[in-house]
Amino acid sequence: MRNSIFTIGVILLAAVLWGSEYFSRTLWEPDEARYVYVAKEMRADSHWLVPHRSGEYYAHKPPLMFWLQNAASVTTGGVINQVSGRLPSLLGAILSLLAISGLAALWKERDARWRVVLILPTIYLFWKVNGMGQIDALLCGLEMVALYLMFKADTESSGNIYRAFAYLFMGLAVIAKGPVGYIIPLGAYVTAQLVSGDKHKLKKWHFIWGFLIAMLPLSLWLFAAWRHGAPDGYFSELLLDQNAGRFSGKKIHSHHRPFWYFVSHFLSEFMPWTLFFIAAIRSSIGKVEKKKLYKKLLGWFLFVVVFFSLSATKRNLYILLAYPAAALFIAMAWDDISKLSKKWQGSVTYGTVGVLLLLGVVAFGAVFYPKLPFSGWRVLPVGMILTVGTVLLLRLYRKEGLSNRWLISFCVMLLSNQLVVATVIYPGINPLKSPMELTAAAEKYLPPGQELLLYKMRGEIYALYCNAKGLEVRDIYEMRMAMHKQGKGMIIVPAKRWEEVARDFAICGNKHFFKMGHKKNYWVEYDLQRDVKSEK
Repeated sequence: MRNSIFTIGVILLAAVLWGSEYFSRTLWEPDEARYVYVAKEMRADSHWLVPHRSGEYYAHKPPLMFWLQNAASVTTGGVINQVSGRLPSLLGAILSLLAISGLAALWKERDARWRVVLILPTIYLFWKVNGMGQIDALLCGLEMVALYLMFKADTESSGNIYRAFAYLFMGLAVIAKGPVGYIIPLGAYVTAQLVSGDKHKLKKWHFIWGFLIAMLPLSLWLFAAWRHGAPDGYFSELLLDQNAGRFSGKKIHSHHRPFWYFVSHFLSEFMPWTLFFIAAIRSSIGKVEKKKLYKKLLGWFLFVVVFFSLSATKRNLYILLAYPAAALFIAMAWDDISKLSKKWQGSVTYGTVGVLLLLGVVAFGAVFYPKLPFSGWRVLPVGMILTVGTVLLLRLYRKEGLSNRWLISFCVMLLSNQLVVATVIYPGINPLKSPMELTAAAEKYLPPGQELLLYKMRGEIYALYCNAKGLEVRDIYEMRMAMHKQGKGMIIVPAKRWEEVARDFAICGNKHFFKMGHKKNYWVEYDLQRDVKSEK
């Protein structure tokens, strides 16, 4: 009964924290707009096995995310929108929270179980990624369940049943984002056991038969895609270019970063818990009773960070699976952190709270800043929560130190602030991050079923907001041929390329400038018969 209540509480926490954002924020580019666009095209053209984008196969990602987005549309009346497009991320968030709290319970860390459920969602990157319709949130959830089941199997006589399901979740992670779905959770588990002195638990046959289970979902999907006539080049791009190519850095458009990239990003994006993580490591020294568990978590954490540091291409969200390990480390070490010297505790507490207080003061000042892209009143609640909250936290710290009540109060303040950002500030940013004006233009100028022309750009977000399939035209000749075939429609042209097409639209006089963030574009509605008459 108690476990059921705890599970329901975790689900409600995730639903309120991230669900509020799903309703208040439009689909932003690049990733979430692209994924929803691909999912909609999957349904419209029945490309269920080979995802397509603008009529061409999309080999950048396997199809699990797009399948789930289509399935989630059952909750939104059959429409794939900002809510159903993000529900797979919510599933990932819930799985991550339940799995990491389950590990705390498995390791008999009763207080750490509820602490980590409060700490993990308030970490900046974890909160941000799970609020987006990105694959990494789902991937992290699947990997976390696999890790939990692997550790659970070591404590049960019927451990192979748990291992079989663990490998199955790794297989699902593979068809979510490729081989990392298998390599990362298994590597984190093996490293954790090695560094903690439990290498004897690795002498098992499951590494052989488990691989076959993990590859089963991938094999079934690839076989079905092959039988249904996957386009030429799809498999080679999917299996080689998008995985080996990214890791080696041979892909031109990949995110090339230096080896130490994740160190700097973790320090900033693990906020506001970065100093507490350092204090947790310090407090763990000499704690014999938890030494093995701490080593497991650090081994898991380091494997994820080091593995992706070896890759030539890097993005901050690649190491998302390291964040639950660090959060659980803090949760387990909290009592020991509260027993550190006053100097240690004061440095960590005043440093963290001081930064948040400063952000609150800046938020108050931003209310009167004339160049804000939205009304200044939107940041007022943030300023109030952070300033009042930090003052109360400092008073509570002086009275009780780093008690459990202080931890709960700190997390409540952070969660309240996140809710305000999601429901008050994000709606003000929507016009900057999404081309909502195109929706009305497309309803007026783009015939139903007509493709939206995109000049030398992918432009999934523009096609998405025009509720149309996009067609990329790569040069003037392709553009003219497409316009001649359509006769009437709309085209999006980057402002920096306008001079290339200006002559073709000289008689139209109907170009419309619009911005989305830093991107400057024109949209043009054309009717060749009308324009010919005008020329005569």
